[in-house]
Amino acid sequence: MGHPEWKTTQKAMGVISSIAMIASIIVGICWGFGKGFDPHDPVKVFQAVVLGIWVIVPPIWFWYEYFFLYSNATTKPGLDEFKHGQDQSSKIWLALVTLLLGLYFGKDLSRDSSPPPAPGKQTSAASTGAPFRW
Repeated sequence: MGHPEWKTTQKAMGVISSIAMIASIIVGICWGFGKGFDPHDPVKVFQAVVLGIWVIVPPIWFWYEYFFLYSNATTKPGLDEFKHGQDQSSKIWLALVTLLLGLYFGKDLSRDSSPPPAPGKQTSAASTGAPFRW
């Protein structure tokens, strides 16, 4: 299945993407977790860039890999093995993007689940979070 250069490229990309994946998860857990997005917060902007890279780059890599690096695979067994590997990789990629979205911006995605006040019922300043005024 493929040339020796192909195997070397495949292994190198596996190592690089694994390290980047672990680093991206650590960034989500250790910095900015539970904070809403603020365009003035460099951590949240960095997280948005990291997420954007994870959303865009892997599909481009899968396309490039299939059409340019693996184009010499013409035998059915080798091609099936390659496609199975890409299928598994794409599932891991989708899970990672979903995890990073939750870690980085979960607070922005959640809704306020508190029920609205009943019609005609007065609310106190304490229950609305408004400052008490005389």
